[in-house]
Amino acid sequence: MRRRPARGSTGVVRAAGPGDLESIAAELERFSGRSTFARPWPVTELGHWLRGSPFDDPVNHVVVAVDGRGQVLAGFGLTPRRGRERVAG
Repeated sequence: MRRRPARGSTGVVRAAGPGDLESIAAELERFSGRSTFARPWPVTELGHWLRGSPFDDPVNHVVVAVDGRGQVLAGFGLTPRRGRERVAG
């Protein structure tokens, strides 16, 4: 891990917001056409997945890396997996 941002780097990593979902869904659609392991996520399905939680707090998350202009460059989704938890000690 770097102690300082890379030279010329003015981007940031943040949680995806509602305004990001259209571009994320479009990029997933484009990528899934070139891949055998990815599937498209329409914006409505992506939004439903992010809001889906039996709790007050969200369970699923999408994190994005953006450049200095706020353009989404990359991202990933996080979801808990039942039965995969490990406790150290």
